[in-house]
Formats: sequence, structure tokens, C-alpha cells
Amino acid sequence: MELTKGLRKTRGRPPIEEIPLPPHVQRALTLRGNGSSWKDAAESVGMDYRTLRKYVRDHPDATNFLERQTKDALDQSHSKLIAAAPAAAQRLIDVINHKNNKD
Repeated sequence: MELTKGLRKTRGRPPIEEIPLPPHVQRALTLRGNGSSWKDAAESVGMDYRTLRKYVRDHPDATNFLERQTKDALDQSHSKLIAAAPAAAQRLIDVINHKNNKD
């Protein structure tokens, strides 16, 4: 969403919904999607968590961006769990079947 200079009818800072999603907000949303709290994600990029929440509420691209980041983080963690599952299952079986293990 780009604005051409001179088309706005008001002066001052444009509203959140009229500007592209800023890079620092994208970084904060990526951290949030990876499991950080709203407050920690916002503070790590130097903003207040209420401002970050306002972006998610008001910016047309923020919700989709956050959902993509969350889905990517979940996909990565699922891949790690799937890869480790055979070794974890074998270890559990070994513990269960160990001769010193009480029933």
C-alpha cells in the first residue's frame, strides 16, 4: 500500500492502516509468532506492547503476517519433533524394558 505524495487530505503522521508494515513491527511479530509474549516481543524492538497490539488490530497486513510467522514456527517445531520421535520412542522402550526397572 503506497501513498503518492500530496494525495492525503490531512496533515501530520498518516494512520497505521495507510502505511506499509514497518520492519521493526515485522520483527516484533516474528518474535511473537515464535512464542515470545507481546511485551517481550515489543520491547525487543523498542516499542510498547500496546502499540504492537494496535498494529495487529488496525493494520490490514499485520494479522496475516503474524499468522504466517506462527504457522512457520509451528511447522519447524513439528519437523523437529517428527525427526526426534524414533529416538525418543526407542529410549522410552529401553527404559521400560531395563532389567532394573520395577513394574
